[in-house]
Amino acid sequence: SILGELEKGAKDSKTRDSINFLVSVIKKPITDQDGKKSDGAPKKPVFPENPDFSIEEIQAFTTKNKPHPRILSQLPEVPTTNETLTILLLMAQHPQPLQNQIRMQQYFREILSGPLQDKTWLILSGGLHNVILTGNDALIRLAVKLVCDPLRRSTYTNPLNLLALTLELCNKAEYLHLWPYAVNELLANGCSADPAAYQKISEAAARITEGEMLSVLPKLKELDSFQDNVIAADIFTGLTQACFPLFAFLLKTQVGQPVGDRVIGGLRRDPPDWLIKAVVNMLDFSIQEHKVFLYSYLRQTAAAKPTDELRLAAAKIVTQHLPALPEERRAELWVAGTIEALAELNTKETRQLLEQIASGRKLLVIPQWPSECRKAAETALETERRR
Repeated sequence: SILGELEKGAKDSKTRDSINFLVSVIKKPITDQDGKKSDGAPKKPVFPENPDFSIEEIQAFTTKNKPHPRILSQLPEVPTTNETLTILLLMAQHPQPLQNQIRMQQYFREILSGPLQDKTWLILSGGLHNVILTGNDALIRLAVKLVCDPLRRSTYTNPLNLLALTLELCNKAEYLHLWPYAVNELLANGCSADPAAYQKISEAAARITEGEMLSVLPKLKELDSFQDNVIAADIFTGLTQACFPLFAFLLKTQVGQPVGDRVIGGLRRDPPDWLIKAVVNMLDFSIQEHKVFLYSYLRQTAAAKPTDELRLAAAKIVTQHLPALPEERRAELWVAGTIEALAELNTKETRQLLEQIASGRKLLVIPQWPSECRKAAETALETERRR
């Protein structure tokens, strides 16, 4: 017991006597002076409801018999963070008046502003999952806001880890409730905040059907990534192709322009296949034809090879825009790679463009394209001839 532990640490007789007295008071019931009933039979011990001690007597006793400071120093501080979070998350499962919501927000900010232990993350994810189980959209939105806002502001962590942990607890129906908030945090935080959690959430968000995404899009439109155009610069960095369908869907929403620009930037830095490598440096998301191509590419990227429609669309973009590339840009590193990829597109228009690059002259003498580009065109033409 607590008093027993105190007694072990007592060094002086006065403190030990005080502890023994407290133990005796707690354990020994109070009886009459003679300990008997009026008929002479032994009385059952009882604790009086109103002990006959004055405040002055109690104060005098505690002053005289207080434990030695060495004893108090041995009592560990009881951590309250996790217990407080548990209570707050239980409250979040039920509607709360505005005054309570404000106090809850203050507590969450205080607790989540510093480093968090693994146990705390488990409490947060489990508590958020329990709120999701209510199926109440208003409660879910409030709980996510109360927890994610301070995590965004924290210098130690971010909301992505919490959402990734919560995702592990959700079945598909439950995840549909979480989907708008997960996508909102992806857009607001970006990949560099937590690459592993970002990848995990993106893949899960991309797995649901486009129809299911449309069904929860109205909730996403109410959040700050859409309302305030809060879109991180690195939302499309280092992602696997399993994530691409999510971004294809976002291209058709009101944040399509900033998302499209960032997707094109990510594909330029790290093109996953020859097709997008051939086209991406000529894509302009303000051109409708390019929007359609990018959407189709992101939707079909899981296929073993691009469809004929996608190949023809890529060939059209290249043959329209590559000849118009200014001479001062034709020596850029990506140009030769694009020219080599024309052999894979293999249309009448791409062959004509390759022949023009390989042998085109201005003033009948000066080559129109740098030597690296001419060599790439000759290589592509030779590849086509061998087929």
